[in-house]
Amino acid sequence: MNQKSRQNPNQKKETGEGSKQRHTLYFVNIIFMSCLTILSLLVALIAIISLRAKGTRGFGKVYTEQQIENIRRDAAEDGEEELRLRIRSSLESGKSSAQVLRELFDDNIVVVFRGRYFFYPVSDKIEKTVLEPGLLTYEDGEVSYTGETPSLEIRQGVLLSDHNGKVDWDRLGDSGVAEVTLAAGTITESGFTADQQFERNRSNAMDRDLPYAICLEVSGPAGGDVMQEAMDTIREQVGDQEDKPDLVLRLRPREDFQADGKEKEVWTGMVRSFCEMLEDEGMTPVIGADPYTFAAKIDLEEVSQYERWLIDHDEAVTFPYSFAIWEYSSEAGMEGVPGNSIMYSRLDMKGTLDIR
Repeated sequence: MNQKSRQNPNQKKETGEGSKQRHTLYFVNIIFMSCLTILSLLVALIAIISLRAKGTRGFGKVYTEQQIENIRRDAAEDGEEELRLRIRSSLESGKSSAQVLRELFDDNIVVVFRGRYFFYPVSDKIEKTVLEPGLLTYEDGEVSYTGETPSLEIRQGVLLSDHNGKVDWDRLGDSGVAEVTLAAGTITESGFTADQQFERNRSNAMDRDLPYAICLEVSGPAGGDVMQEAMDTIREQVGDQEDKPDLVLRLRPREDFQADGKEKEVWTGMVRSFCEMLEDEGMTPVIGADPYTFAAKIDLEEVSQYERWLIDHDEAVTFPYSFAIWEYSSEAGMEGVPGNSIMYSRLDMKGTLDIR
């Protein structure tokens, strides 16, 4: 009997059933993979719909370059319109163009000179004023502060010099002035000129127990011999006085707006040397200057530990750094004082330990 005739008759049946099972599994696999593919497509579709929905709420929205350009242009136009309205409102309220610029560029000291505007960046290394900009004002002959913080006590003072001649101290005493500053002389590059009324004014202030400070006008960087001459003159007057007055270095350099690094170094060196000289004499130095001089003529970071006398004859103060005294006018009238008077206010800030 041949090999084929010896096969088990049931073997064909089993082989046929195995083939059917394999075909069934094959079709099941196809159906499973198809379902998985369809499910994946559904998940992807749901994700796309979800992203589109989020995009309408501002999350993950994709813009074309043209849409971005339109948004940028619209924002710029809105910003320009807001800026124009702000400037117009400020000018209509009576603010000067300089004051408006100082408020807009609050990270710069803005100086106006001969119709031009100069911008000097504000240093983060110098203590800022706690006064709100534009709220310390001089109007209708009165200095006032309308900010909520800090609580401010304002004491009026007047600077007296040869320019005023002989002062009627009885009338001045009845004017309500709280203190005086007495000019001792003027320092220039070429020398020192003593003030002829200094001794008389000092004697009258002391007789009336009126608090006083001493002032040196400085119009040019002077050498050590000139500073020593000025110091000798003051020493003769103050002598061994126990409670020695403050001394104001009222800096009045030429406004050329061409201050280079060398000139700034010379002015800074002179101011620092003079302040150290005054401290050795037991006196308290005060640096007086206008915003331009503070920004361009001296390195304020080098002498930032000293009190500042701000010379700013604008109607409102926007100076960013701290200061103790505000000189607000050089043309005011004062009872008993001939001619125009240099008027100032000392600012005592309650609740602050140190305003320097």
